[in-house]
Amino acid sequence: MSENNQVVGQQSHVTLHYRIAVLDNAGHEVSDFLNTFKGNPATVAIGQAQLAPFMEDKLMGLGEGAHESFNLSADQAFGD
Repeated sequence: MSENNQVVGQQSHVTLHYRIAVLDNAGHEVSDFLNTFKGNPATVAIGQAQLAPFMEDKLMGLGEGAHESFNLSADQAFGD
C-alpha cells in the first residue's frame, strides 16, 4: 500500500506480521504455531485462500499502518 491511505479490500496484497498461538483446553497459550514477528513479515493476496476467510474478514477495511489484535476460535482459523 502507498501513502494515499489505501484500505484492505478484495484483491489487495497485504504485507503484515501475524502470530498464531496454540492454546490448551483452558484457553491458555502453550506455544506459537507461527510467528512472523521474529523475522520478515508475510505478504498475502486477499481473496486467494491464503488466509482463512474469518482472518481475511478481520483485515478488510484496515488502513495502511494499522495495528490490530484479534482472537479467532480454531474453527474460524485453521481448525483444531
